[in-house]
Amino acid sequence: MRGESGRKSALIVEGGAMRGAWAAGVLAFLYERGMNRYDMVYAASSGACSAAFFVAGMVEPGLAIWREHACKIIRKTNILRRKPIIDLAYLVDHLFRERVHLSVEAIQNAPTRFCIVLTDCHTGEPVYFHARDERIFEALRATSSMAFATRGFDYVDGHPYADGGVADPIPIQRVLQAGATDITVVLTHRLNFRLKPTPRFLGQLAYPQFPAVASVWTTRQHVQYNAAMDLIRQPPEGVRVQVFSPLKPMPVRALTAAKKRIQAALLLGRLEASQQIAVSSPAARPREDGPALSP
Repeated sequence: MRGESGRKSALIVEGGAMRGAWAAGVLAFLYERGMNRYDMVYAASSGACSAAFFVAGMVEPGLAIWREHACKIIRKTNILRRKPIIDLAYLVDHLFRERVHLSVEAIQNAPTRFCIVLTDCHTGEPVYFHARDERIFEALRATSSMAFATRGFDYVDGHPYADGGVADPIPIQRVLQAGATDITVVLTHRLNFRLKPTPRFLGQLAYPQFPAVASVWTTRQHVQYNAAMDLIRQPPEGVRVQVFSPLKPMPVRALTAAKKRIQAALLLGRLEASQQIAVSSPAARPREDGPALSP
C-alpha cells in the first residue's frame, strides 16, 4: 500500500540456514520496536521462514522454534545413511504446519505483500511467490532446499523449485522495481562481504537433474549477490536503505546444530540490531502497541 507521501516500505531478509538465527533476532527487535507494517516483504531460505512468522505477527512462536527446536533440524549423521542433513519435513510439516501452526489467515489479513523467493528448476530464473494461501508451506520447503544438505529442490503446485537464494539471494532490485523507496535489509553476512563463485563441478553434483540451476549457481549467483550489496551501499537517488548486518563473527555457521550457539545468535542479532538502528529509520510504520519479546 502507498502512503500519503507516495513512499513504499520494503523489508528484505537474507537466508543462510542456521545463520538465520541472527536475522530472527533482528526481526524480533524490529517487531518489539513496532516496525512491522511493511508494504512488502521479500525473503529466501531461512530468512523466508522467519519472515513468515514476522508477517503473521507470530514472532514469539517463531523465536521459540529457533530457541528450542532448530537444533533438531540439522541431522549430520544422516550423511552416513545418505539422507538429507536438514530435515525439512520436521521443520515445515511438523513445526510450522502442525505444532506451532503458522497462521495462513494472519498472513492473508496482514497489510503486507509477502513474497518468498524461489528458483525455477527448469529455467534457473527467480520466482517471487506471493504467499497468501496454504501453498506457503510448499514454498517454504522449496526455498529452504539447500544444496547438498537437502535434495536441493521441492515442489509447489507440482513444479520443482530450488532455494531462492540461488537465483536472487538479496532481491533489492526486485523491490525497487516494485516501487519501494524505504528499504530495510537484514543481512546474515557483513556489509563488506563479497560472494565468490561456486565451482562448476559442485553445481553439477548438486543439481544433476536441473542444469539451469547448476549454471545459475556457479556463474550468476555471486554476480547477483555482489551487485545487490553494491546497490545497498549506494542506492538510487530518493531511496533510503537501513541495513542490519553482523558486526562481529557469528556463533553459528550454516549447519550449526548446537542449541546454545543458536540461542546466542538470536541474542546477538537482537543486540546488534539495537546498535545499528538509525534515528530516522526507513523501517515500517509502527504498531500502536505490542508486547515485549525475549529471544
